[in-house]
Amino acid sequence: HPEVKFVWAQGVNIAYNCNKLVREMSGEWLWLLGDDHTFKPDTLLRLMAHDVDVVVPFCLMRKPPYLPVLYDAKEGERFRVWLPPEGSNGLQEVYAVGTAGMLIKRKVFEAIPAPWFEVGRIHTDELSEDLTFCEKAGAEGFDIYVDLQAKMGHCTTSIIWPHAVEDEWSV
Repeated sequence: HPEVKFVWAQGVNIAYNCNKLVREMSGEWLWLLGDDHTFKPDTLLRLMAHDVDVVVPFCLMRKPPYLPVLYDAKEGERFRVWLPPEGSNGLQEVYAVGTAGMLIKRKVFEAIPAPWFEVGRIHTDELSEDLTFCEKAGAEGFDIYVDLQAKMGHCTTSIIWPHAVEDEWSV
């Protein structure tokens, strides 16, 4: 498609890579994807059709307990995981989200002073550039949404190791 430009950012510093992509952005949207994401071919068009400032597909954390990467509030320094109510679908507003498949309009970056993404402490020892971005966007009056019908997966690995009991294995 002539209106789509794919850019590969290399390295493990996610905040640096996201900020670099914003600085080099040439269109009206930035879609952030990691190399560990899986999604259906229509995901980007589906997210764009909502025409909101920040939206993500529904995604779970890569590690157990595999909770949604969705938050409905911040209590002190902790973000409270948002669990979609039974039977809910479609577009839902949330407080913060992970960057997995995050689609952001240019005007959000124009309203927030650089750096847009910074590593900040959440929970106990985890670091997250996505949640600091969401806080900055929210402070500027931008709403953040999740499309519960658009799904994005994480590729992950499992470690298999024998238990102390002979012939028992765990994943």
